[in-house]
Amino acid sequence: MSYRSGTHLVSLTALAILVGACGGGGGGGDGGSACTPSATVQLSYADYRVPASQSSFASGNEWFASLERVGFNPRFSEICGAGTAFRVISGRLPAGVTLDSTTGVISGSPTETGSFNPTIGMRASGFGGEATRTLNFVVDDFGIFYPSTGTGDARVGTPIAALSPTLTDALQSDSTAMRDVSNVRRGSLLPAGTTTAYAVTSGALPPGVTLDPGTGRVSGTPALAGSYSATVELLATKDGFTQSSAQDGSLNFFVSN
Repeated sequence: MSYRSGTHLVSLTALAILVGACGGGGGGGDGGSACTPSATVQLSYADYRVPASQSSFASGNEWFASLERVGFNPRFSEICGAGTAFRVISGRLPAGVTLDSTTGVISGSPTETGSFNPTIGMRASGFGGEATRTLNFVVDDFGIFYPSTGTGDARVGTPIAALSPTLTDALQSDSTAMRDVSNVRRGSLLPAGTTTAYAVTSGALPPGVTLDPGTGRVSGTPALAGSYSATVELLATKDGFTQSSAQDGSLNFFVSN
């Protein structure tokens, strides 16, 4: 599989109740009896990779499978230091992402694409009921395209207009409002710290026209007439893992004398 942060901030929806049972589960907290358990415990999650000043997202952020690690901490109201137990009640997390049954931390690197809607449950010793939260993960692949797929006519000895690839969202076939918002928040379709390498994997560029392996930019002066087609692949590497573009870029040239 070709792989795609993201990350998607969770959509926080469902809520259940934990009823405080004084004694039994724990008067921990600050000084035992000084801690009063909440009658209703609400469970939520926060992306611990996001600065506090940027934590109030209205919708999800996309993870790129295996290129960006998921990092979510549970948040809940005071339960006086009672022991906690977390579980996936329904749905599932993406492969490669796990839930710590004791701490409730969700972490890992997704190794599959798709949409996932697990419901997480939390129980606390000495409390009845179970607090729940349904999360929304969208793990997406990336692709590339060149703005002039059919480049049209070129002439021997005349430089072509340079072409640079654009990263695309391979899971979504078009540029939707959700994707645009997510990408603006992320700042890039690829996680920070990702290195890129472009290569022609099939076909050929006209003699005299070259591909910059670092940027994917295609430029040069055709030296031989003919029809040429080339497919360009992007390899993205982060934290020692390399992922290939799910959609490769296409280039077509007709060079005349």
